Amino acid sequence: MKTSPIIRRLSCLLLTGSLSFLAGEVRAADSVLVVGCDATRDLIPLRDAMAARMPAHLVATLDLDLLENVNQLTPYVAVLISVEDCGQLRMAEIGDIFAAYVDSGGGVVEASTSQQASTELAGAWTSLNYRTVGVTDSGLDTPTTQGVTVVPDHPIVQDITQVGCDSLCAGDAALNAGATLLIKNTDLTVLSAVRTNEAGRIAWVGFNPFKPVSLMGKWQELTARSLLWVGEGGDLDRDGVGAHLDNCPDDANALQEDLDLDGEGDACDLDLDGDDVGNDEDNCLIDANQDQADLDLDLAGDVCDHDDDDDGHDDLDDNC
Repeated sequence: MKTSPIIRRLSCLLLTGSLSFLAGEVRAADSVLVVGCDATRDLIPLRDAMAARMPAHLVATLDLDLLENVNQLTPYVAVLISVEDCGQLRMAEIGDIFAAYVDSGGGVVEASTSQQASTELAGAWTSLNYRTVGVTDSGLDTPTTQGVTVVPDHPIVQDITQVGCDSLCAGDAALNAGATLLIKNTDLTVLSAVRTNEAGRIAWVGFNPFKPVSLMGKWQELTARSLLWVGEGGDLDRDGVGAHLDNCPDDANALQEDLDLDGEGDACDLDLDGDDVGNDEDNCLIDANQDQADLDLDLAGDVCDHDDDDDGHDDLDDNC
């Protein structure tokens, strides 16, 4: 079984705690960011909850008021954002920033209990259809619990059970075009949904993880798995190709060259010519020669040796 690229990269960190950074610091591509309005919620408990469930990650926090441009997000493979209780200030600007982040290969988990048009991300996030779930002003105060898992084999929702909220739940928002419903609540509202844009992934959870007192069940696991999933769709090696399309997700190869057309790029292929002989042992690195025939024993296989008999005459000119 092939281990996902992000898990391979992050497993070497094995952090047992969590870290918080000032905005703008340089971070490894193995970190995630939690963004919210610090004035109305406490970011630190959620950061710690995610760090406990994502031990191979650095988990940082950022007050939404300090977000000024996409460069503050691009060092992270995934960002969790909730703008509830943030008011209407700068929602179009912030929506543009998050859209640009997804275009750069970043993954976004949008958490919301309302999706009210007056208090949600606007700008390109809405106008260019980055949003997974629509907006509504109804049904927000109706308690609900997890219902049918529509895509049970999706990595986000496997073994997720009994998620629910007592108040300020998803509301009657509908799924937007191009999005995939993963879990719906017993009242048929959206609990979990995803979409994949050309460069990055987006997930939505229909609750407010910053207010855990109103939540129940495995909501923390659902949130953490959503972050993992969107992060796997990002551009981990920063070569301009999202990991879900990249034939070498851990090794930068913008040209995506693949000599043997095996789906594994040359930059990370251990058998470039696809002849079942590893590069380290292959006497013709880019010419398939499974038998490794070498007439003159000069360590250059016959299929790539320009002087097979080692007589000093090029094969094209050699009469013997």
